[in-house]
Amino acid sequence: MTGSKRVRAGFRIAVCLACALMLEDATQAERLSIKTYTSAQGLAHSYVPRIFRDPQGFLWFCTPDGLSRFDGQNFTTYGLDDGLSFPEFTYFLRTSDGAYWVATNGSGVCKFNYSESARSVSVSVKEKSKRLFTTYQVGDTQASNRVNVLYEDKEGRLWAGSDGGLFVMNARSGEQAFLPVEMGIQSHPDRLVQIWAILEDSEGCN
Repeated sequence: MTGSKRVRAGFRIAVCLACALMLEDATQAERLSIKTYTSAQGLAHSYVPRIFRDPQGFLWFCTPDGLSRFDGQNFTTYGLDDGLSFPEFTYFLRTSDGAYWVATNGSGVCKFNYSESARSVSVSVKEKSKRLFTTYQVGDTQASNRVNVLYEDKEGRLWAGSDGGLFVMNARSGEQAFLPVEMGIQSHPDRLVQIWAILEDSEGCN
């Protein structure tokens, strides 16, 4: 090998080593500090099926033993002590009008008066429970009140997908009850249709 070839080969090796070191540094820089949170740190339950982030930056955790809010340091949990008849939360939704809604796995859908709850720290549990949650039964069967998903469409209607079919309520127009939506599936009654996800197309159809 001539001197010039050796120089070029040495240069290529040096470049490869430099790139390898840069990639290693980048990989190390991307490694995040991971901290585990469980019920020992204040979370309602260590099993968390869903997590949501609200516009204020709070994280909301749906668990079998309540709804937990995390502010970056501490957990605040809402559940049976706040007047709910069923503690297992399955979904969390903040609608465009600023309202907070939560789905339960046995007690329908609850409107969570979160802004008011933040101010009512000195009232009794009984008074507080009346302000915190307004419960809406979804259908007249146990399966229909096991709600899996909530969705707000472009018109502001609230949809609830359950183990017993699909339901909708227009709270903005003053409706106070969920109405069943006919699925039209032949040989499969609506009350036996489980709904796990809801999407809206460009024409506003779900």
